[in-house]
Amino acid sequence: MNKALLACMLAAALPAAALANDTDARLRRLETEVIRLQERVNMLERMLQHGQSGNNHVYVCRIQAFAEVYEGESTNAGVAKRQAQTACLKEQAALFCRTQNIQCVRY
Repeated sequence: MNKALLACMLAAALPAAALANDTDARLRRLETEVIRLQERVNMLERMLQHGQSGNNHVYVCRIQAFAEVYEGESTNAGVAKRQAQTACLKEQAALFCRTQNIQCVRY
């Protein structure tokens, strides 16, 4: 009886140990991947800060509220949209400055 109980306990412990080793390996691999991705993000952010994004495009985004036209301009479409919307919101209600009303042109 004792031998059977010991055998059962050992059999249960082996998969748990293997699972722990597998989890440790996965964790190390994921940590390595996170570090690599962080380095890539940092490099891309430095490139954007120094204007080395690899393209020479400029986005001009406009939104019209009544007779007024508000513009934003940037090498990033999202930034240009936000600039136009922010300018609109300074003078108009949010109802007239919706994101879906913004039109952008890439030059």
